Amino acid sequence: MLQSEALFTDVSVKEFTVIKQAVISTLMVVGMLSGTASANVVLDATIVDGDNCADLLNGAGTACGNRALTTKSQGGYTGIGIAGGRTNGEIDIDETLTVTFTAEEIISSITLGLLFDGPEYRDWREIAQITAGDMVGTLTVNSATQATWSMGGSETTITALGDAIAGQGAVWQILNPFGNTLVDVLAFTALESNLCHTGNTCSNQSDFTVVEIATVPEPGSLALLGLGLVGLGLARRRQ
Repeated sequence: MLQSEALFTDVSVKEFTVIKQAVISTLMVVGMLSGTASANVVLDATIVDGDNCADLLNGAGTACGNRALTTKSQGGYTGIGIAGGRTNGEIDIDETLTVTFTAEEIISSITLGLLFDGPEYRDWREIAQITAGDMVGTLTVNSATQATWSMGGSETTITALGDAIAGQGAVWQILNPFGNTLVDVLAFTALESNLCHTGNTCSNQSDFTVVEIATVPEPGSLALLGLGLVGLGLARRRQ
């Protein structure tokens, strides 16, 4: 006897139809959830000036700086950075922000702010570096509206969410920065830029803020959720 036959020998045709519909509905829900990102965002409300660490939303983890954390807002966007230093409220070349998750996560997007291409604030073609384990990626601003995400020998063009011009957010969202790799720690820092426009001097490279980190549920968790719901349906039918 097949396993599926043994499972349903004491279930009526009507009950089997109901269970079948429940299974299909559950799989559809799981499929939709697998494409939905749950945003773990560090907001200014979670930052206490003077503290080196802050909690991510919903117990997702912590964000810690090598010095005290603070927030900075511009152009309608608020990001987290390091207090003091060369540029207050931003992550400078000698500063780091480390985000540690309570469980491994697939990173669906990372949004950075205040990365300019010049001449704004003497910031010329700024570069942000993001490390996840042995994977290292860089975001280099090329113009007021475009930047390049480089990781593992590949490059992706990024379009600004908030233009990189004076008074605006200079915001960039990197989608699926590390593919489907599960990540438990992200480290952010800035790199010195030698990409000055002709005739200009690089005098303030680089610095930026972390506006948002969004993750998706681990695929295995979604599968277990689906199986759990199906099992619950079977148990109720057998009663």
